[in-house]
Amino acid sequence: MDSEQFSLNEADEDKKERNKILSSFFYSGCFVAILWIIQFAQWAADKSISNYGVLPRKISGLLGILTAPLIHADFSHLVSNSITLFLLLFGILYFYRSSVVKVFFIIYIFDGLLVWLFARQSYHIGASGLVYGFASFLFFSGLFRKDKRSVAL
Repeated sequence: MDSEQFSLNEADEDKKERNKILSSFFYSGCFVAILWIIQFAQWAADKSISNYGVLPRKISGLLGILTAPLIHADFSHLVSNSITLFLLLFGILYFYRSSVVKVFFIIYIFDGLLVWLFARQSYHIGASGLVYGFASFLFFSGLFRKDKRSVAL
């Protein structure tokens, strides 16, 4: 009876782990897919939307804090952010499930605010700030928690 119960518990744990991996993959993929949809729409309309980026120290540039990470100059800019962003977001979703929403929004907003406060006077677009923010979070939280997997990621 004990070995049968152990097998059921092990099967439940395997199922939970698989669901955790799949949901992390799904949400990371959805976010990156949104970036691609926006870029395809921009390309199809043959119109730049970079003026929705962050324009430092201008009230009109504050909207860019929310929109800039979603906008990319061209497909090569988007490609350079997509793979890294997917992997880092996957890592945060997988390893830090309980705090992922808070971490995501803090990095998202803080990155835009820092650009608005300190960047040179031109429109800033792209998800590079998210990439660096997520990488920093994983690295430093791994150091503080002594979690070698986070540091390695």
